[in-house]
Amino acid sequence: MDYFLTAEEQALQKKVREIAEKIVLPARDEFDLSSEFPHPVIAEMAKQGLLKVFIPPEYGGISGRIIDQSIACEEVGRICGGIATAYAV
Repeated sequence: MDYFLTAEEQALQKKVREIAEKIVLPARDEFDLSSEFPHPVIAEMAKQGLLKVFIPPEYGGISGRIIDQSIACEEVGRICGGIATAYAV
């Protein structure tokens, strides 16, 4: 549901959803079967700036706000719970 989200939060949600569908979706089965940590997926997510969501702007991040972290984790989790867990930690 997005009726509680601000326009900025909705934009983040859309961006993360698109990135997750592009990066996580094609790789999820491989990592589910191998049980390996998804290093290449997390590295690509980092290149797309998704690891900066968790960091406050004064340290070079995007927000550091818990709602933004939750939105990002939820969107990755829509595609793959295992990779979402790796992303969150």
